[in-house]
Amino acid sequence: LKNNGVSMRKTRGGHHSPRTIKIPTNPAIIGYIAGLMDGEGSIVRENLNGWSRHACVRLSICNSSPELIQWLQTELGGHVQWRERSSSLSTKPCANWRIGGYMDVYLLLRLILPYLRIPKKIAQAKEALAFVEARLKVHSRI
Repeated sequence: LKNNGVSMRKTRGGHHSPRTIKIPTNPAIIGYIAGLMDGEGSIVRENLNGWSRHACVRLSICNSSPELIQWLQTELGGHVQWRERSSSLSTKPCANWRIGGYMDVYLLLRLILPYLRIPKKIAQAKEALAFVEARLKVHSRI
């Protein structure tokens, strides 16, 4: 983690901040993931149960290629949800790869931010990073 510019602190209970995603080190893979996020990805902040103090940030990539989504899950971890599309505009089923959790989102966004190219996605990533960093500091995790 230190190689990726991330310092880990112990929480009040003495445990390190949890992380469930795998961190790629190959710049080509990092750039490819950033490209997927630029084109097919979403960066969403949600308030759970309508409470802003229970807000979370999720990263997701939706695609109709099972091989691509399986590769993402193998490369990074995360969760995959397959679904049939109900829209009459598209008959292809799609898969949604996603991660949540402050530390996972923080690590992946820090990693791909230099590779993002779409201005709107860059702004969303920076906003999400600022939000997550503030949350992690409150919980003494960075």
